[in-house]
Amino acid sequence: MLNVTKLTFDHETAPVGLDHAPVFGWQLTGDCRDIRQTMAQLQIAMTPDFAAPVFDELLPGKNSIAVQAAGFAPRALTRYYARVQIKADTAAGLQTSDWSAPGSFVTALLDPERKWRAAFISAEDADTCRESSAGTMVRGDFAVRPGIRAAYACTTALGLYNFYLNGTKVSTDEMTPGWTSYNRRLLYQTYDVTALLHPGTNRAGAMLGAGWYKGVMGLTRARNNYGDRTAFSMQLTLQYDDGTTEIVTTDASWQGTIAPVTFSEIYHGEEYDAALELPGWADAAAPNAAPAGRWHGVETVTYPAAQLYAQAAGKVSVRNRLPAQRIFTTPAGETVVDFGQNMAGRVEITATGGPGDVAELRCFEELDADGNAYLANLRKARTIMRYKFAQPGTVTWHPQFTYMGFRYALVVQWPGTPRAENFTAYTLHTAMEPAGQFQCSEPLVNGLHHNITWGLKSNFLDVPTDCPQRDERLGWTGDAQIFSETACWLADTWTFYTKWLTDLVADQLPDGGVTNVVPNIEEHHTEGNWLMRTSPYGMSGWADAATIIPWVVYKMYGDASILRNQYASMCRWVDFMTAHTRGDLFTFMTQLGDWVALDAEPGSFFGATPTALTSQAYYALSARILALTASVLGKAADTEKYTAVYKNAKDAFIKNFFDAEGTLTAQTQTAHILALRFDLTPEKWRAKTVQRLLQLLDECSCTVKKQATENNR
Repeated sequence: MLNVTKLTFDHETAPVGLDHAPVFGWQLTGDCRDIRQTMAQLQIAMTPDFAAPVFDELLPGKNSIAVQAAGFAPRALTRYYARVQIKADTAAGLQTSDWSAPGSFVTALLDPERKWRAAFISAEDADTCRESSAGTMVRGDFAVRPGIRAAYACTTALGLYNFYLNGTKVSTDEMTPGWTSYNRRLLYQTYDVTALLHPGTNRAGAMLGAGWYKGVMGLTRARNNYGDRTAFSMQLTLQYDDGTTEIVTTDASWQGTIAPVTFSEIYHGEEYDAALELPGWADAAAPNAAPAGRWHGVETVTYPAAQLYAQAAGKVSVRNRLPAQRIFTTPAGETVVDFGQNMAGRVEITATGGPGDVAELRCFEELDADGNAYLANLRKARTIMRYKFAQPGTVTWHPQFTYMGFRYALVVQWPGTPRAENFTAYTLHTAMEPAGQFQCSEPLVNGLHHNITWGLKSNFLDVPTDCPQRDERLGWTGDAQIFSETACWLADTWTFYTKWLTDLVADQLPDGGVTNVVPNIEEHHTEGNWLMRTSPYGMSGWADAATIIPWVVYKMYGDASILRNQYASMCRWVDFMTAHTRGDLFTFMTQLGDWVALDAEPGSFFGATPTALTSQAYYALSARILALTASVLGKAADTEKYTAVYKNAKDAFIKNFFDAEGTLTAQTQTAHILALRFDLTPEKWRAKTVQRLLQLLDECSCTVKKQATENNR
């Protein structure tokens, strides 16, 4: 029997908030061999019974990924259902499947530049908030008539937010609206909130934190990088059975106040004062027990609606729950909680205390050689979480607007005696389905795979970061491109990468140069850090993320839409490199090359491989990728143009970095690996290059063994 399973819409199973017609996909299963799809029928309807399809077409061909429904024009803020039936040639003959189980997707506002009416409202005082990282709350009441059919809330914030309706947190999303190049692009989230509303008076509310928007961030540790006031915006659309629609928005009539979150930043953690809690603050049915004057008017903050973009999937959420494995005392007398796994996320505590008591932890990754808490690799990051009691009792609490990279938690203060059952770790990262599982008979290989997988989880929190623990956590483009293929093998990263690559385009400079970090939080602070001052952008191996990642994702998913979306950016980057060649070699400012390589001179970050070699290798690779991309997209003239660029770059590499006998002038592992991996070695010298690489690897292995022997004496 033939079956159609796992319908996807833009590679997601149930996205909410699509601002375009998605591409469709599905999987085939059957009890016979040699199944080859020959035709598919795709139906799209606004009801799950498909009584009146808005799209019903036979789609000839074998394609079951990135299938386009030509002519389907979705309406805004509408739930659509889709199903598929296919015909296939099989070893048992021609078969027709039953209809698949229906899948669904929800559209967003579609045209926020013209349709977004909601104001951005702030509870912060413009004169005093610049140096504050305290949380705030905003709320507003609205009426709902009987007969509501559907309700969709479009929400976003300058800063981080949690959204509530009638006292209930609307979703399991965390760290929304994520980190983008806020001054150019801000994501908004769409939620189906029909079940959370009732006839009569309802209340919407949001709690906000500084987050990436205004907290201390970046190599220069500057604050207010994008703005100095957090603000929330909501546009709620109410659709009634009688066909009418009402729109509720944030505006100057809303109220604001301080939140119990008295401090929250990405690097430094979060502090919470329970004395500032207002029970039922976001619930219209709750009695108003706020002290007189606690709630006050809000101010509006300007943000252009043209820079709002819908986010349908790929949001951060809690992904794993890890109870504490043990709690112990270090040789220095410190109390430490061990969760048994390095991760990125937060700790939830359960503690019993009285007024004024404090429960405080500091998260960290490793113990030092003596078994004490090792904090040096955190640099300036405080990574604290602190809860202050207001009344006697037992509470369960966790931070809301921060995350840490950690395995351990140092107990700084605790009411009573801490026990392992008081602590639970929760991982946070972008929602990505595992691509598969791997296990073999060699424990070391299994351990390596385990560590790589957890490295992905820890560094894929909305952007591909370099590290989850210290005062950096930036979207370094070099780290992102080198890991991209591995990431695609481990998890379904389509949505993650397409989101981040859009930010790469937003931050790409007018001359085509690509920034070192995306989002480019350092763009106004390059003079404050020596690395950004000498190498602010255009670094080969880093900026080549603009070409490498789209090509990797295309190869892994077979969906050329990512190439179409990124093509102009890819061209601009390769053209930038071409414009900065001398003697056919790419050269621009101070290149980073083989950064922090083991063969670097003591005290230097630059490896022994000449940066001119690594830069030219990546120039040739990007030109080759672009030529292949142009061919996939049917751009014949560009295919010819960039094939010539690639040939010139490769010829220049051979001319400058091989001698007449076919020996690489740089006798490093990196030089040989790049020459082979990027196909820059003439065929007649390939065997020789391979042999020399093996010798270099063997020499390195002998050196390591010798050093290990000496260290053990």
